[in-house]
Amino acid sequence: MKLVENWTTIATRAWSMYLMAAAAVLEIVREVVPDWTETIPQWVTAAVIVGAALARVVKQSNIPDGPAE
Repeated sequence: MKLVENWTTIATRAWSMYLMAAAAVLEIVREVVPDWTETIPQWVTAAVIVGAALARVVKQSNIPDGPAE
């Protein structure tokens, strides 16, 4: 397995990374603040994760194809 050459660009600009971070924050909030378990349903986190998977395979115009310059 080998990292892509522009992994830093992908890590900082890809929507999939933002959505995965949002899913992690949602899960942490649901665990830390018990009253929010009903406010933030489980399906919201699942939808964000599915969105992240879809965002990972969609070409994004703000990420160049080649190596970082």
